[in-house]
Order: sequence, then structure tokens, then C-alpha cells
Amino acid sequence: HMGFVKDCGPRRGVKILSYEYAQYVKAQQQPHFEFEHIGQEWQCISEGYEELEILELVDGSQLPTKEDERQAYDTERMKREFSLKTDPALRYDKAARALALKELRQMFPAYDPRKPVRYFVTLPLDMDLGRHQCPRVAGCEDVQLQVGCIAEDDYEPLAEYGIGIMLYFKFLKAMIIFFGVYSSVALVSMMFNWGASPLTVADRQSLLEQNSALYGIFFTTLGSWGEKQIVCQEESEGTAFTMVCESGSFIAIEAFYGDPYGTCGCPTDQQLQNNGECPGEPSYQKPWGVCTEKDGNGDVKACLAGFTDYGDECCAYEANDNRKPDLSDLRPRSNPSCDSTTAQYIAQGLCLGTSNCTIAVNSNRTYTWDVRRREGTITSCNGDSNATTCAERLGTGNFTSCPTSGERSMIVVGTCWTPY
Repeated sequence: HMGFVKDCGPRRGVKILSYEYAQYVKAQQQPHFEFEHIGQEWQCISEGYEELEILELVDGSQLPTKEDERQAYDTERMKREFSLKTDPALRYDKAARALALKELRQMFPAYDPRKPVRYFVTLPLDMDLGRHQCPRVAGCEDVQLQVGCIAEDDYEPLAEYGIGIMLYFKFLKAMIIFFGVYSSVALVSMMFNWGASPLTVADRQSLLEQNSALYGIFFTTLGSWGEKQIVCQEESEGTAFTMVCESGSFIAIEAFYGDPYGTCGCPTDQQLQNNGECPGEPSYQKPWGVCTEKDGNGDVKACLAGFTDYGDECCAYEANDNRKPDLSDLRPRSNPSCDSTTAQYIAQGLCLGTSNCTIAVNSNRTYTWDVRRREGTITSCNGDSNATTCAERLGTGNFTSCPTSGERSMIVVGTCWTPY
């Protein structure tokens, strides 16, 4: 056991305390206490609130010999003789808890009072978290503006755990509502994509067996509709060609007859050489390269390698705004001064909804087809979708600035729907 003394003379007014409580006071950095007058021997100690210090270990025979009397002595002394003056952490209720922990430690040796006790609080799943309120019991009046309280309430279930916990679970509640509404809206789109997929039930089952059950999510997206394939064909007057979809059918057709701009392939002067390089060598006046080298005729050589819309590797003369090789001049398009106004309808009537079609390029020939729905596609007769049959000549349109009839050409671009 230890004794406490005030510096007012050698060993004057020694007060005997239990060893456990002396250790407790030492751990709290020996705060100031007020001692009440308990007999003449305490008069010197109770004169002021000066700092106490552990004096020495004294003979245990000076203390009560029974354990229960010693504990009762400590408790009673704590209630009667100590009051908080400098450290708000050393309140009476905290000291009482410290004694209670000491008793628990004696009953359960494995319990360590220095470690916090953690346990789960059981709360009902349907707890009404309410609006973002400002309960008085939470003491959040000072942060009302910061957290955006919209109403006052006497009670909120999570208020006792602090404003942070309360806001966290309110956020979770808001997210549950948001994603619940979003899922309801997305479900409509998922069902639509599932029904629009061209794959049969057997095909879907086969894909699921080859991959996993999670692959079923694929059928609820636009990706399950299929992968497009572009077919481009170019022929001159007096010849015939066949458009073929490797799988699926044509869902879109563009056709140009006369003297159209662009091409399906790569022009000779823009093709890669045998060594895999472009004809020209780019200079780097700009980081992405500029074509400045010229041939014997003074024409600039193509120097920037890229790919056309149809997957052919080709060399460009310049870069586009995205600093990529610009091959847009190769994209087929009509020539207003030499263009057939019926080529589009003829090609659509012969090819839409089919997996292959044959077109003979002849300006004097009359093409006839049935206007009907094919694989979800409607063919029309020069814009009239109510017609049942249609007949058109390829040579109808503006040909005032065209070359002779034998030098005209036709370009047809078809988009295939290729299901997986």
C-alpha cells in the first residue's frame, strides 16, 4: 500500500490508501484533489489544493485486514474525500466505473479493463430512420445548417450513436431508394433487349453452358442484338455483282449510281508498298506527322497509315481533328451533278431482308420488286411504303455532268445484322 502526503513537514498527515487506488491515481497523472476535514490529523492536508505525490510503500498492517472492509473503505473514502477540481475526466461516475471494472476483473481474470468492450446492438430491420431530422437528444442544433436538418423531433433511433452514424445510415437509405427506382426503370429495358435478341432459346442455353450463368446478363443488353458487318461493292456500267452477308441479313442499304465520290477499297496511290510502308515519309512539323514529300509529278505522297470504314489498310494525306489518319475522302457518297435518284430504292428493294442479292448495273434496265416486310424491314417504292409492287429504272436522275454512259459506276454499301 502507499501513502499520500502534503509538503508541510516530514511525514505530516500521512493518509493510507489501497495499492490499487494509488496506482489508479498515478496513472491519471496525479490530479489535484480537495480533502475534507476528517479529524485533527488532516487539518494540514485540507488547507489547499496542492499536488499530491506517492510517498512510499507502507506497512500493510496499517490497513483493514478483511478484503470486503478494504473495498468498502476505498469506496466510502472516494465518495466523501475527493471532488474534481482540474481534470474533467476524473468524475465520480468514472471512478465508480473503475471500481466496478476492478471487481469484474477479480471475478473474470481474462477480462482486461484497459481494452474497450465491443458488441453488436440489435436493431430492427424495418427501423424508421425518418427524414433528415434534428433530434434534440442528439444535440445537433449547432450543426443544423451544416447537415441540413429539415425538422425537429424528440427522438430518432440512431441519435445516441452520434451525428456521423445517423447521417451514414440515412445515406444508405437514400441509396437503397435510388437504386430501387433505377432498377425498376432498367428492368423494362432489360426485358426489351431479352425479347429483341435474335438468338433462339437453344442458342442461349448453349452459350450459357459454354460460359457461365452470369452470361445470361448479356442477353439483357444491346450487345445481344448482334454485331454489324459492313459489305461494300463497286462495279462499273454493264457488269453485275452479288452482295452477300456471311450470316444474318441486310438491315440497311446505301446505293449510289452515276459518278459517285469515294470507293470501297484503297486507291492505288494510297496503298501500302511491299515493305508495309506508305509511299511517302511523314515530316514532323507537327507531332502526329505531316505529308510533305512529293513525287515526280509534284503531287504529295500519302504518308499516314490508317484503316478505311471497311477495314482495309490505307494511307492518308493528312490527319483529322483527332490527329488520326483522315480517310474520309474514301467514304462513298453521291455526286450531286451526276447521281441517280432511284439507285437507293432499287438496291433496297432487291437486298433488304435477304442474306444475298444480285444487281446488274444497267441504266436502261427496269428493276421490279415486291414491297413487303422482310425480317423486320420494310422495302418501299420510291418512298411509298403503301405500294405492293414497284418498278424503277436505274438511269433516272440528274446526269448533266456525267461521263458517257459506259463510264458510269455503282457503289452499294450494305449493313448486315450478324447475331452471335
